[in-house]
Amino acid sequence: LRNLIFISAIPFVIFFFLAPMLFPLIFGEKWSDAGYYAQILTPMFFMQFVTSPLSNMFQISNKQKQDMNWNVALFLALSGSILLGFYLNDFSFMLHIFSVSYTIMYGLCGWMTYKYSRGSRKVLI
Repeated sequence: LRNLIFISAIPFVIFFFLAPMLFPLIFGEKWSDAGYYAQILTPMFFMQFVTSPLSNMFQISNKQKQDMNWNVALFLALSGSILLGFYLNDFSFMLHIFSVSYTIMYGLCGWMTYKYSRGSRKVLI
């Protein structure tokens, strides 16, 4: 976990701040909105990059039920984000809520896999 954070933190932080400038520069002015969207989604991709390789801990620690519960909660959070954005007719707001929900859920996944790797017997979800 530490190594993944150490390896990826600087590139993700740099991309977060430079994405709105890089997309129009590399792809043309028509892609400026994509740079803004990439900036919004960067924390989500960072958290997924860090925690996804550790998700096998659910199987290793025999916590498939907790993994299923987490996946259902992730589905509901992301579906709710999309529906809320659709209801409010605000794509930018939807992306923000989607990214925040995803980041929180993958943070929870990281915390759970860390606890399971330490031998915690408690059911966390």
